[in-house]
Amino acid sequence: MQSISSKIVEFIVRYTGVKKRNNALLPKRSERTTPPPNYPPPKKFYQEYAIEEHALGENKIWLLGPRTRPAKTWIFYIHGGAFVDGVMPAHWQFLGRLVKDVDALIAIPDYPLTPKANAQQTMKALIDGYHFFQQHSHPQTVICMGDSSGGGMSVVLSQQLTGHQQKGPSQLILLSPWLDISLKNPAIEAADRIDPMLGLAGLKSTAGWYSKDLGLEHPLANPMHGNLGRLPPVTLFIGSHDLLQPDCELFRDKLLAAGVEIDYRNFDKMLHIWMFLPVKEAKQVHQEIAAKLRSL
Repeated sequence: MQSISSKIVEFIVRYTGVKKRNNALLPKRSERTTPPPNYPPPKKFYQEYAIEEHALGENKIWLLGPRTRPAKTWIFYIHGGAFVDGVMPAHWQFLGRLVKDVDALIAIPDYPLTPKANAQQTMKALIDGYHFFQQHSHPQTVICMGDSSGGGMSVVLSQQLTGHQQKGPSQLILLSPWLDISLKNPAIEAADRIDPMLGLAGLKSTAGWYSKDLGLEHPLANPMHGNLGRLPPVTLFIGSHDLLQPDCELFRDKLLAAGVEIDYRNFDKMLHIWMFLPVKEAKQVHQEIAAKLRSL
C-alpha cells in the first residue's frame, strides 16, 4: 500500500506542474550558455567521510568512502540527469548513507554532458573513470550502480567492457533506469499519462542530442540494443508510476530469455527515482540495497 508520505509527494509533483516544466525546459537545454550545476560533496561530508577528488581529462572523479574504517564494498556510481544535468545534492545524500551502511568506497565520475558531448564521448569518459577506479583503489570486485539515464549508461559500460574482453562489474544495481532511449515501446504512451514527473517530449529531445552522429538504436547510446547475454547479475528498482517502467519490464524479459540473473523490484505507485524522495518507500529501497551489498 502506498504510504501517506508518498501520496503527499505525488500530489505535490502532480499539481505543481513538474512534468509540464520538464517537457518545456529539457528541449531548451541546447541553448544553455553556462555549464549545468554540478554539485560537489556537501561541506559537512569532509568531516564525516574520506573524500578524494581527481582530475580525469577535462572532467573529474570523486571517491567517497569511510573515514576511519577500511572499505568492504566498491561501487562505481553513474548519476542520472537525462544526459544534461550533473551530480545533484540528492545523489550525495543517497551515497553518503550507503557509505555508512556498508562501508562502501564509491567512485562518482563527473562525465561530459549533452548537447556538448554525445554517447561516444560520454562512454569513453566513463570507461576511463572505471579504469582509474580499478587502478587507484584496487577493488576486489566492483558493483556498478546508476539512476535514470545513469542506469542505462551502467548497462552500456558493462557491455562495452566485456565486449572488449576487459573485466567488468560483478553486479549491476539500476535505479529507475532509462534503458531504451528510442522510447518506441507502444506501452510508454499509456505510462506517460500516469507519470507526473517525466515527459516524453523532454526525454526525446535529450535522447536525440545524446545519440547524435550515432542514432537512437546504437549500442553505445542504447543498452537495449547491446549484448544483453553477457551482463552480470542485475538488481532493478522501478515504480509503476514511471513512464520508463514498460521498458524495464521488457529488459527483464530479455535478460531472463538470455539466461541472465535479474532481481526485478517493481514498486506500486512509485514515481521516477522515488528512492531520492522523502517517502517511506525510499527507506525500503535503501535497506534492500544495503542487504544486497552485504550479501555479495
